[in-house]
Amino acid sequence: MIEKNLIMDKRIIKRNIERGRLTQAQYDAHVKALPNVESHASTQHVEVRSGEFELVVPETVEE
Repeated sequence: MIEKNLIMDKRIIKRNIERGRLTQAQYDAHVKALPNVESHASTQHVEVRSGEFELVVPETVEE
């Protein structure tokens, strides 16, 4: 039996719908019920030079 958390796994959702493990309507309802966490996102800047990269992370303010 597939774990409940994996049924909604974005990487395999199409397969789970095709195999009847859930319906498209169930998936759509699940996605609609997810909270909007856009305000917690941050922008990352990556520079790639000669096969090496540098990740620049802006400082964050703790709430």
